[in-house]
Amino acid sequence: MAQADARRLGGGLIFRSAVPRAAIHAETRSVSAPIGGDSTVTAYQVTLAPVTGNLRAAASEVSVGAVGGYAFVTGEDVTVDGLFGGDAVLGADAISAALGSYVLGVGLWLAVGRSMPDGMAGKFALACLAAALAGLAWLVPVAGWFFVLGLTMLGLGTLAAFALPGGWLLRRDPAA
Repeated sequence: MAQADARRLGGGLIFRSAVPRAAIHAETRSVSAPIGGDSTVTAYQVTLAPVTGNLRAAASEVSVGAVGGYAFVTGEDVTVDGLFGGDAVLGADAISAALGSYVLGVGLWLAVGRSMPDGMAGKFALACLAAALAGLAWLVPVAGWFFVLGLTMLGLGTLAAFALPGGWLLRRDPAA
């Protein structure tokens, strides 16, 4: 009696059994089942879809071609806070990044010696200019990532300075 063995062929595994090939009818040899999986924070599970074909008849050769799946873990999955506040945090991050881009754009514009543009369109253009610079800085590994993080913190600090009552973060001159 032949021993069961497994060998790799064409990127998949082929399992051979002790059933002689001559005992299997040609029309029942194929077995197919897509294999997929997903990942959670605690475990990885692979699921096998419904199998079509006769496993006993096709036991001489069962091929597993490819196993696919995904693993995506976010902060929302790790803490209970993220379940409730994840969208609020993403919204605050977007607002603070936009405000940080505006502050950087105005700072660069004034550092060049230009006067502050009038109207919303000019200020929006300054924010877009700084956002484009931040996008280019993001392409530099590690240092660029910290630059964009600092830009977001700059926007968050600016937002907090003007949203909180006077004197908490900024000392405002009442005469100004």
